[in-house]
Amino acid sequence: MLSEHLSAQLVLFLILYGITGAAAFIATRNFILTADQLRKKTGVKDGGEVYLFGAKMKGQGDVLLKCRKWN
Repeated sequence: MLSEHLSAQLVLFLILYGITGAAAFIATRNFILTADQLRKKTGVKDGGEVYLFGAKMKGQGDVLLKCRKWN
């Protein structure tokens, strides 16, 4: 199933970037998973300094953006 394959890729990405089990604000727009589904699959808690945006980008497909608030 596509969502399971994508979920595995997202978990691997989050592990590589040290986000799994940490805290991050998560938002999604036109993404294959909702913010709650993404949070459950990865174990990321709500809050912290990291922002994760899941979106569908023209020509790129589904992408996950890791951001930090800039003051």
